[in-house]
Amino acid sequence: MSVRLPPPKDFSDDDDAGRSDSESSESEDDDQNWDDWVSDSLNQVPCLSLFEEKTLPSVEETLLYDRTTHGFDLNSTCTKLSLDFHGRIRLINYIRKKKPSSADLNLLNGHESFFTSDDYLLPTLEDDPLLQVQPDDWSDEDEDEDIAETDPLRRIRTLEQKLQLAKRSLDEYRAFVAKKLDLGGSLDSPFQPEPSKVDTPSRDDDTHYFKSYAENDIHAVMIQDKVRTSTYAHFILTNPMLFRDATVLDVGCGTGILSLFAARSGAKRVIAVDASDIAERAARIVKANGFEDIITVIRGKVEEITLPDDIKQVDVIISEWMGYALLYESMLDSVLHARDRFLRPGGVMAPSQCKMEFALCDATEVFKDRIGFWDDVYGRCPLESGNVDTNRIVRF
Repeated sequence: MSVRLPPPKDFSDDDDAGRSDSESSESEDDDQNWDDWVSDSLNQVPCLSLFEEKTLPSVEETLLYDRTTHGFDLNSTCTKLSLDFHGRIRLINYIRKKKPSSADLNLLNGHESFFTSDDYLLPTLEDDPLLQVQPDDWSDEDEDEDIAETDPLRRIRTLEQKLQLAKRSLDEYRAFVAKKLDLGGSLDSPFQPEPSKVDTPSRDDDTHYFKSYAENDIHAVMIQDKVRTSTYAHFILTNPMLFRDATVLDVGCGTGILSLFAARSGAKRVIAVDASDIAERAARIVKANGFEDIITVIRGKVEEITLPDDIKQVDVIISEWMGYALLYESMLDSVLHARDRFLRPGGVMAPSQCKMEFALCDATEVFKDRIGFWDDVYGRCPLESGNVDTNRIVRF
């Protein structure tokens, strides 16, 4: 079914007749914009006092009431403390939430902790008109700078505020980076001048490395790799002649799964070693499976430990040391150290050999998607792919 609409009425004559009136009204509105209309409408909204349960007809009357009755001038305080838009919001929400006295508020210096807390960006009072209206005496940054040029004291205060803001932003960024990179509190300290290179401590790579294996997630990824884990299980459980009554060393035991396989295959003694916090969980897993009399979990680096009960050498060393591209997890050096230090002559290290193979392939599509893409972004915007260091691209 189709619907046909009649042609629209010709309003050209009406437009000509009303054009002169509209032009005059438009000229009157030239000095107003959307922000002015919104601000005017918000100023007429009933507003609750900052200090008591009293509602005034408008924002202006509320500010006047708080100034004359309670001795607190919100706009003057924001100006004195050089608060930006977000600082003003935090101050209003702080007053409504904590209900401080006007005397306490007049002692603020702008460095209080709530001025940097995102908790006070959330409205304490729903649809609070004070949060939506900007004072008329707020000026643009350029105007502020002009005033500061003629008033040295104000310029000093402005620069101090900018410095404090920059320091707070740096602290927040440092905390964000520390959280994302899992660096603990190493970047959480307040801003300090850069120390001399002589006093800079060297990075503790071992602590960072072992900390990355402390949680369950990474071990779940490895255990859920069925090809990898089932291959170890098949080798250990189908070679009882190798493991029966043997003393076994598990290097980098993680959750202890290889140690459990060795105990089930008949090992007389299994020593499981790991330097991360996961060793404590491995000990609990061993006990839950009833092998605490066979498996001993040692937390420490294999380069530094001493085998328990005066054991000097072991019959078998097992280790799940391979990472991405074989060498990623950087455990090979530790396994070789354990071999040279603890493995008896004629003992078995499993796995004892590995092989890396390379093959040529055409990576044209990979190059196009990751590098060539920047030369033609949606057909018109090259984004300087020349800045990409193609020498660091892995060629397959």
